[in-house]
Amino acid sequence: MEKTSYSFQDCYAVLENGSLRIGNAVVERSWRMEGEIPAVCSLKNKKTGKEWLDCGKDADWLCARKEKDAFFHEDFLSGKPRSLRMEAGSDDDCGIGREHLKAAVVLEYADCQLRWIHRIYPQTAVLRSCLQVVWKDGLGTKEQEGQCALAEENPGEKREMLPDAGTQFYAPEPQGDYQDAFPLAPLHCKWKSVSFVDRTDDYDNLVHTDHGIFNRRESRYINGNLLFAEDPLDKEGLIFIKEGPTPLAYQGKVKADFYVKGNSVFPVGWGFDRTECSRAGALTAYGSSVVFWDGERGNASLALQDYHRALHSFSEQKDAFVMSNTWGDQSCDGRLSEQFLLEELEQAGRLGITLYQIDDGWQNGTSANSVNPGGVWNGYYAANADFWEVNPLRFPNGLEPVAAFAKSKGVRLGLWFSPDSSHEFANWKKDSETLIGLH
Repeated sequence: MEKTSYSFQDCYAVLENGSLRIGNAVVERSWRMEGEIPAVCSLKNKKTGKEWLDCGKDADWLCARKEKDAFFHEDFLSGKPRSLRMEAGSDDDCGIGREHLKAAVVLEYADCQLRWIHRIYPQTAVLRSCLQVVWKDGLGTKEQEGQCALAEENPGEKREMLPDAGTQFYAPEPQGDYQDAFPLAPLHCKWKSVSFVDRTDDYDNLVHTDHGIFNRRESRYINGNLLFAEDPLDKEGLIFIKEGPTPLAYQGKVKADFYVKGNSVFPVGWGFDRTECSRAGALTAYGSSVVFWDGERGNASLALQDYHRALHSFSEQKDAFVMSNTWGDQSCDGRLSEQFLLEELEQAGRLGITLYQIDDGWQNGTSANSVNPGGVWNGYYAANADFWEVNPLRFPNGLEPVAAFAKSKGVRLGLWFSPDSSHEFANWKKDSETLIGLH
């Protein structure tokens, strides 16, 4: 294999001699590349010299996978890739994150192209990865989609679903996919999971935790975007991060964020299958990140902040604001009018509120959450071709007087908008044009 290498500041990505190395001055991760799927090899804290992985033992590995595969999906990965190459360069995620090295390892399989994307940040103990499947032309035919749908309807051919999160001790292994793999070397590590809840219209208890120790005879599924692991012997730790939604919004057949078998940790759930990918053409799976920390447990929180600062560079205008909302008095959209907003904005300016959101009710169409009957939650354009025009009864002068008054009070305005989810968001282009027009 011809050597390919890229660098940005202290970050590097090197593909040579059947191996891949991604790292910077403080951390490094490596894989073997000779097999059908890249195999995990090393995860090292270069500051302390600690190696976190033991890729020689088999006791904690998945029974169905003979190799220490770095990832797996039964619908896409079969046979040895026909070719592989690496593309890389500096990136800042469209100006949202810190500038970093982004390296994509491209593996050409018979049915699809897999782009295995890694991000590494200068002088930061954070390694991120995600998987993107590009379906090859001619393979996403109606006949194949019908066969896939038929297989899904046949219980005898359908793979076993993941059990409910929290199942412990002898939880069945994930059969369909996992997106990353960490066969941990230290014994008796402690773990702590953190699960988040959104949908704050319905939930006020937004953070939930669980904890335990890794045990060679125990396996379980864990709900939680964060999984902390601490080696009590040297006070070093890792944070495994599933870059995906909360359990309330899992996509596809995802039922949990992590599967733990003995000392091995597997972030699970790509979020889509063959049928959906063949229809879409290209899809990106949920991401997986690992963050290093050492010393006091409070350093884990500091390391997590480093991760967030890498993903999202702070902007005072975008990130430092106090927001108010028209539904704050629990009247839904019942009181929305020009006069109501002018009174609200007067108080918002007095209180120092920087962003005021005009919520559901400003528009001509009626949502299912309205105090008025007959509203809808999808099919907006079908229900009312002028759904996203300004409501002429509540705002006979349009929103211009409201916008001018907000500006005079130093308050920025926001408008509630809901994408049309009918027919799998078939109206996404019209939604895009609507948003641009409103802006």
